[in-house]
Parts: sequence; C-alpha cells; structure tokens
Amino acid sequence: MVNTIAVLCGLTLISAMNAEMDNKEFMELHKLQSLGLEFAQQFQNITVTDLQIPIGSNPSVQDLRCLADMALWMKGISSGSLWSLKMIDSWGSKPAGILSLNFNDLGNYEECININKLVSSNHVVRGKYCLAKLPFVKMMGIDLPVISSFKLKIAVCFPSSCSTVHMDTFLHRAIQTLLNVSYTRSLVDEDSCKTSEREPLTGLTIFTIVLLSIFGALALLATLYDYFVCQDQTQLPALIEFFSVRANSRALFRLTNPNSNPNVIDCLHGMRCMSLIWVVFGHDYMVSRHLPNLNRASFLHWIATPFANMIEHAVFAVDTFFFLSGLLVIMIALRSMNKSKGKLNIPLMYMHRFLRLTPLLAVAILVYMKLLPLLVDGPLSHIGYDDYKKCERTWFWTLLFVQNYATVDICLAHSWYLGVDMQLYLISPILLIALYKWGKKAAIGIVVLIVLLSVWLFTFMMVKKLSMMDPNPPRSQRFLYFSTHLHGTPWLIGAVFGYFLHVNRGKSFKLSRLMVWTGWLVSLALLFTCLFSLVAYGKFNGPRISLLEESLYYTLSRLAWPLSLCWVVFACSQGYGGMANSFLSSPLWQPLSKLSYSAYVWHILIQEINIRRVQSNTYFSNYEVMLKFWSDFGFTLLVAYATYVSIEAPLGGLERLVFSSRRPSPPEKTVPEIESVKTPVSNLEPDLEASTATTISMGLLGGALMGGVVGHAVAKGARPAKAAAPAAPVAQVVENGVPDANGCYKQTIKEPVAGNRKLYTETVHLVCPNGSPQPHPQPVAMPAQVVPVPVHHVVAAPGPALTSNHTQSFNSTHSNGTQTHLVLGHPGSVTGAVPGPAPGTAAAPAPGPAGHSGLTILYAAAPVVPTHHSPPAGVAHVVLLSKTVKKQKSAASSLNVSHWLLILLILYCLIQK
Repeated sequence: MVNTIAVLCGLTLISAMNAEMDNKEFMELHKLQSLGLEFAQQFQNITVTDLQIPIGSNPSVQDLRCLADMALWMKGISSGSLWSLKMIDSWGSKPAGILSLNFNDLGNYEECININKLVSSNHVVRGKYCLAKLPFVKMMGIDLPVISSFKLKIAVCFPSSCSTVHMDTFLHRAIQTLLNVSYTRSLVDEDSCKTSEREPLTGLTIFTIVLLSIFGALALLATLYDYFVCQDQTQLPALIEFFSVRANSRALFRLTNPNSNPNVIDCLHGMRCMSLIWVVFGHDYMVSRHLPNLNRASFLHWIATPFANMIEHAVFAVDTFFFLSGLLVIMIALRSMNKSKGKLNIPLMYMHRFLRLTPLLAVAILVYMKLLPLLVDGPLSHIGYDDYKKCERTWFWTLLFVQNYATVDICLAHSWYLGVDMQLYLISPILLIALYKWGKKAAIGIVVLIVLLSVWLFTFMMVKKLSMMDPNPPRSQRFLYFSTHLHGTPWLIGAVFGYFLHVNRGKSFKLSRLMVWTGWLVSLALLFTCLFSLVAYGKFNGPRISLLEESLYYTLSRLAWPLSLCWVVFACSQGYGGMANSFLSSPLWQPLSKLSYSAYVWHILIQEINIRRVQSNTYFSNYEVMLKFWSDFGFTLLVAYATYVSIEAPLGGLERLVFSSRRPSPPEKTVPEIESVKTPVSNLEPDLEASTATTISMGLLGGALMGGVVGHAVAKGARPAKAAAPAAPVAQVVENGVPDANGCYKQTIKEPVAGNRKLYTETVHLVCPNGSPQPHPQPVAMPAQVVPVPVHHVVAAPGPALTSNHTQSFNSTHSNGTQTHLVLGHPGSVTGAVPGPAPGTAAAPAPGPAGHSGLTILYAAAPVVPTHHSPPAGVAHVVLLSKTVKKQKSAASSLNVSHWLLILLILYCLIQK
C-alpha cells in the first residue's frame, strides 16, 4: 500500500506540472478514442507486407492463417457482418479521466470472446481479447522516473489465430499513424489474452476436484445416515459423528453462557473475531488498488484521513492474534502440566498442532493454485492480490511452516502468519518447562527477552535503514514483518500474561474505581496512540517521517499494543469490563471464533475471485469498499462453514480418536492392607455383586447423598409440597426391603434427571446397621445437593464387620459437635458413612466425596431412614453397596412387575378359553 501511495503521489504531478505538459501532445491522445475505427480503416486492404516479415524469410503457417482471418474480418466490416462489427466494437479507447489517474479502458470482454463465426466446415474465426499497454507518459513528453512505468491499458480484439507478435506489428503501425510516435517495445502481453477456449484439466486439478468431492460425499452420507437412521443423537457412531454436517453444525453453533466455565476467558472470543474482521476489512482496501478505479487520485485524499490510519494499521490485528496465541498456549499447557505433575508430551504437542493446521492449509494450496483459475473469467483474471503459480515451486515451504524465512515467493502470502505462529509454538515447551520449574524467575527472564528483541528491532532498522514506507516493500516486509524473531514480542507478552492469569486463577482482585478508570484510560491511550500517531505524516503536503521516528514508533507500538490488550483481558475477566466485556463476551461470537482459522485461510480466495471477475471500471470510496467487504465476508463465512463441517471438524475428530486410543490408561491406586473383616451378606442380588468398581463407587456416592434425602423424605404416597423454584431434582424413596437377620435391607430411591422429564435414575442401596445408637430425625424433603462441611478425623476402634474386603472404621467429629462413622477401604471395596447429629442439634449437611492415598471415603448427609420396614429406632445405618441405573418413565409407571404378571396371566387364561 505504501508503494502504491508513493507512485500515486508522483502521478498527481501530471495535473500539477503544466510546464512539463505539451497541450498539443495531450490533445493528440484523444485520437485514441477512435482507435478501433482508425485501425479498421488503415488495414482495410491488408496484405502479407503488413505482417512485416523479415526479408529472406517466408511466412509461417500461423502467419498465413492470421492474415486470412484478418482479411475475412476486414471484408466483414465492409459488408456489415455482425460478427466483424462486434469484434471492432469490443475495442477500448482512451480512458476517460487520465488526469484522475484512470489508465484503463477494458472494452467489452464478453462481446469479444463470444465471437465464434463458422466460415467453412473446417474453419472457425474466434475472438481473442487482449490488453494493449500504451506508453502514454512518453507520448505526452513527460520525463518523470517515478511514473515512467505506467501505461494506458486499452482492450483490443483480434482473431484467435493471431499471436501477440502479429498484434504488436499491427498496433505499432496504427499508433505511429495516429499519434506520430514511434515505439518498438511490445505492446500486448500474452498473459492478458483470453479466448472462449479453455485449457484441459491437469492431473493435479482433477485430483483436487476428486479430493473435495470425497470430503463432500462423506459429509453427505454421514448426514443422511445421522438424519434417517440414528434416532438417539447421544449414541451416534464415532465416524458418523465426525463427518455428519448435522452433528458438526450442532457443535459449531452450541452456545455457552458467559462465566459458565471458570477455565474459559469469554472475552477472547470477541477479540479474536474483531481482529479477523479487521484483517478482512484491511485486505479489502489493499486489493482495491488492483481494481480499475475511475478515481484513483482520490486515494491521495483518502490516505490523509484518520480513518485511513485504522486501515493502514490493520497489522495490529495480527499482533492481537499473536497475543492471544501466546496467552492460550501458556495457560492451557500449564494447567495440563499441573494435572500431570510437570509432565509435558512435547512430540504429541507438535503432532497435534501440525495435524490441526496442515490439512486445511494443504487443501487451500490446491484450491488457490488449481481451482482459482477455473472460478474466474474476465479481462483482469490474470491480475490479483498474489500470483499463485509460484506455489508450484514453493508449496512445500508453506506446509513446513518455514515460508517466512525459506523463500521470498511465499505460496499463499497471508500464510506467513501461520509460519510465525508455528515457529513460536515450537519454542513454547522451553518456556513452559521454565515457567513450571522456576515460576516468576522464568517470567522475568521472558520479560528480559522481550526487551532484548525490541532493542534488536530498533537497532536493525537504524543500521539497515529499513522502513515500512520503503519503495521496495518485499525487502522491508521480509525483514521487519515476516521475521519471527522481530515479530514475536506480542506472542511473548501474551505468554507472560498467560502465566500471570494461571498463577492467579480463581483469585478475585478488588480494585477501586480510580484504579479501574486509570487502567482503561491508559489502555485506550496506548491503543489510539498506536493507531493515529502517524496521521500528520499521511498528508500529501505534510512532513516526512524520519528513520529515527519510524524506528521508535515501530518498536514501541509492537510493545504498547499487546500491553494494552493485557488490561482489556484482565478487566473483562475480573468484572471490570462493563460494556466492553458484555460486547466481547457475547455468546454470539463463539461460532465465528471456531470458524476463525478457516475464515482466515479462505478470505483471500473470495477477495481474489471478486476482483478478478471485474469487467469494467470501478469507483473507489469508503462506502463502496464497505459494500465489497460485506459481500466478501459473507461468502468467506459460507466457505469457512462448508470446509469446517466437511474437512476441519472431521479430521480433527479422527485425530482425537487416534491419539485418545493411544493414551495409556491411568494406573489404579492401591492401598496398603489395614484390616481384614468379613460381613455375611444374604440379601445382595447377584447383579449387584458383579458391578464394576466404578459403578460401585458412584453408587456409594449416590447412596450417601440419598441417605440424607431419605432422612427428610415424606412417606410414600404423600404428595410433596410444591416448591416455588426448586434448585435441584428431589429424590424419593419408593421401596424398602424386609430386614434380614443381620438387620440389613435393600432400599430403592428414584431421582428425576434434570432437564429431561422422561428419564430418572434408580439407585438400590444395601443398608446395614453400624451398631451406634443415634437419635432418629424427622423426615423432611431435601434436594439432592452436596454441601461441604469440615471434618476432623479421629481414629477409633474398628467397627462391626461390614464387607469381605479390607476396610477400617473411623469416627469423625464435626465442628458443630456431630459425629460421623466412616468406613475406609480399597476403591473397589464398599465404603460409606452416616453422620448423625448430636443430641439436641440439627442434622449437618453432607460434605462431598474426598480421596486420600487411594482410599475411598464417602459421607452421607443423614441416617438412612426406611419408610416401610424400619429398623429399631435410635440405630444408625450405613450404606454398604449401591447400584445406579438410568431408566425411562413408562406410561403405566404405577404398575409394578407383579401387576403386569397378573395381567398377562389373565390374558393367557382368556385366550385359552
């Protein structure tokens, strides 16, 4: 963009320097308005001498074919043939508004290439559209090096049998006759020539189409199977779930309420999406310079506006991406290292990152390189934001994510960001290990590294005399913008801030109103300084920025922008964000945040298609670019959604499936043998005995919780009181078994499933007395919710025999004076506890489950009180075994098994009669 502005500044001198302009020669340019007609009159009687074949050489077959078609064309013009008139009518003329820097007249592209005249049974004359580049600067007698390379681009149409050499020969004679100017260089570029014929598809193009078709077919088949076969969406097969558009869309558009997950910083979704929108919007202005704008000179007025600085500095959106990447990498990895006690699977990290980014990028390279030419057709289809033919030479550097260092011709120019981000990710394990082991010392070391990199950037710009306003942008971009070591400071600042958030997770910072206002004012001041501090230097007649000033700005802004973002994230996560937090944390950003990678990869494709298909002059204004942005962004989201649900999400699911199956299962914790006790259990069902350790443990937890509910439940058959707003499902005791000789009985408890009225959980307990007399509380309905209570463990003599596994009993005293009887054992053994209130005190709430050294400890909120066959009053009970299953309510839920058997017996008797 800077190079274009510099050129445009030179071009405005055409209208300002009247002394350099010969009025007569300028008026001569108007003769080009009838270039096509003058050409037809000059070559009305075309002969072989008009081809200017060198003396001693004979005309080739192509020369003779071109000469024959030209003769037919000129004859058709004389006779008024429609196809001949269309060929000359499609020519362009002198562009209107040369002094407004409009140098293009694209003629009528469709009219030219649609010419298909059948002259004989084996001879067809087709139109060939080309752009002739005329050196108008020399024609006007102006000698300015900055604009010497600019030429008028005028559309011409010739028979397809004529080559660019033939066209140059004819055009040189026509221009010399019209303008009396001799010009020997080539006027027609072969790349600009188009016909209605299309080249055959290459093998790689066919492979790309087949590959996309396979992904599309898999998505379609999985979606049909999901929709018509799978009735229960919770029981989808893995492959169907991965490839189903329905399942992937459900996951994509699933919204979570802000602050519902303490491990998620909700405002990051909005920051990521706003940065993506900023990048796409900025690129729309960049590609607009490739359009044939009628008012290109208006760029000079636009660049002086403050709004233009927001577009010119859209590079800060990329710095925001780097900041977020460093923050999330450090936060997520440190959280995982805390769980694994410092272990970090570095190869798995690298493999996951590579498989996450590479497949979609590889498909994008194929699409940009092979399918983009098939998707565009127009006079400017060869002119765009980038040349993707170089992907044939440098595609592998992009897939290795070293394109920013390995080559100047980057395949997919906007993929440089992915290379820098991947290289920073490769060094992240070093920072993670250092932060985990040395904490604040490592963080201070990273801060020192940030300072050193900033000093290096400033020194490098001063010594090498590099500038982002360099007339040679590729040189400055490669060293200042694409380099990881000079563009890594935002990522490192995000990493340090991520460590700060990790260390202070769950901590609430109490800030005064003055501190909050100060933080926001400083943050906004830094942001606006980065954006608008160069407004004065953008004016045409304004001051020119010095190398020292630009070096200071470029270095300090690279630090100020991410530092201001630190406050934004901190304020939003701590509740000081106000309207900013409400906007950035809106759940509506979540789907777009998931599509951000796909949208970043594909947005240039949509912009390329829209600028390469232009067939007439355009007009530049902020409103026109805004219209173009919404169309580009809308189609970008559609393409991003299609590739996400058909490529990115399915391959991500397969990657998770492969690596999750290879992860070793955690070893079972063992407990030293404490004491062997045996308990005869007579009423335990065989299916309860065959339950797995996990089921038993969960059942014991449910039994302990249900024990507290049973102590407050109403008698069976009584209607519970209607609650105004129940906080949790209420469990009900539906059946108690008859106690055996040991005083043990089975107890069945039903609890509705929250959010689903058709499902309920049924828990069966084996309840036995523990031999400790306890008072009997009154039954009261109580929600099944666990509330922690501090417990002081006091070792006591072993209690009565409970199970056949190794267990030990303890008595615990609560802070409120209540006592709890605990049973400890292996995770697979039966454990439980029933706290009983002290005389004259209320029952204590139930603490949650806890584990220590592999032991399973379960607490119950209150003594388990049966409603039918109650044991002697004053005897506390303990839950030994539990089994929990989820069932669906039936229409005849009031009938039990015995009733159904009686009904079947009656029906059988009636049938026999």
